[in-house]
Amino acid sequence: MNRTEIRSKIILLLKKNKDDDIALIFNENFDKIDLRGLSIENLILNDINLLNMFNNGSFFNKCNFNNVNFFNSDFRGVKFKDTTFNNIKFQNSQIIGAEFVNCTFENIIFSKCDLTGSNFLKNRYKTPLKLELSNMYNTEYQKSYFNNLSSLNILDYYYHKFCMFFKKNNLNLILLLFYLMFRVILNCDIPLHLIELGKNVRFAHLGFNTIIVGHTKIGNNTWIGPNVNIFSRRKTRIKIGKNVVIGIGAKVSADIGDNVIIGAGALVLDDIPSNSTVYGQKSKIMIMENTD
Repeated sequence: MNRTEIRSKIILLLKKNKDDDIALIFNENFDKIDLRGLSIENLILNDINLLNMFNNGSFFNKCNFNNVNFFNSDFRGVKFKDTTFNNIKFQNSQIIGAEFVNCTFENIIFSKCDLTGSNFLKNRYKTPLKLELSNMYNTEYQKSYFNNLSSLNILDYYYHKFCMFFKKNNLNLILLLFYLMFRVILNCDIPLHLIELGKNVRFAHLGFNTIIVGHTKIGNNTWIGPNVNIFSRRKTRIKIGKNVVIGIGAKVSADIGDNVIIGAGALVLDDIPSNSTVYGQKSKIMIMENTD
């Protein structure tokens, strides 16, 4: 079943159950489902596996999710309101700028997720949320509601906050000292005193083992994983757009448009257009334009 058929199935269920105001889906496995921009109410998901789900800008209201696994899914800008989450695992998912308002949580795990800029507001926590190697830069939350909030999360937050302050105030000497210190400690080469950074640019795990050539331009709200190499085979500098996610171990030697997701381990040698998802290496690289 392709993503258009899946989308149609859910919309049909929502319409069919309009009299009862409830749509129930259970014991299903979905791949590449596209619900971007939809407003969904009273949706019940039971025992569901969702892979490569696109939800950018969606609104879920008064929904109920039980025993659901979200893998490699995109929840950027999604808003959940009055929604119940029970036995849920988010894995390798982008939850950037999402909002959880008046929601109920029980047995929730965020594994290798990016929750940058997300908000957890006025929620009910039956059990604390569990974090497994997830990023929470600039996230609004109450620490007591999270388990495994490591010192790395806290150090990561302040590292980027200080770097952006130094950059904004042209304190390049201090940035240079930061660069030299972290180059030794974390085996990374990120010359912050030379790179042009947008707002809320984030290097996961303090940029561990990441190498970026000088004079690279990186747009707003971009997330760069560890072990990433950004280098130029040309004389001009590399330009990375805004709202870009560069996965762990990716190698980039070309310009990247806006709203692009580059998968872990990808080798990017040609310019990538905006609104694309890229994965693979060399001739195996694939580009899927995120358009309806």
